[in-house]
Formats: sequence, C-alpha cells, structure tokens
Amino acid sequence: MPVYDARNIDFSFDEAGFHLIHNLPTYRPVGTHQLMDLPVDSVVAVAYTVNIWGIPEPSSSDLLNLLLNVQFVLLLGMLL
Repeated sequence: MPVYDARNIDFSFDEAGFHLIHNLPTYRPVGTHQLMDLPVDSVVAVAYTVNIWGIPEPSSSDLLNLLLNVQFVLLLGMLL
C-alpha cells in the first residue's frame, strides 16, 4: 500500500487533490531510498474502501462479512 508524503505540499482534500494523489512523493526517511514504516508518532490520513457481502436470512444466524481495504496513506506530519 502506498504511503504518500504530503508534509511539504499544499494538499487539499477535494476532487482536484485526489486526482493528483499519485503524483505525490512516497515516504522515505531522510538519507535512504528505501520504503520504510512510518514513525510511531506520525499524523496520517488513511483512505479505504468498505465491502460487505452475504445476505443473512431473517431466521438464520448468518453474519454479513465486512472487509476494509486500505487504498493509501497520506503522511501529514510527525511529532518530534
């Protein structure tokens, strides 16, 4: 899943901003070219889609299935 670095960019959470999301740089720590996990105190926005499947019968104990798919993460800031 891509982690985009939006810390030094004037990103807007509107249709125009989301059309340009793939042009944002991906997060890489200073001094490295590797993709790495975000630091613990990062401030992020997470975009995800929700899928539900299954149709429970009224007299059944069947449950609906819920799937949350993370599409991308925006790094907004880091607490130091």
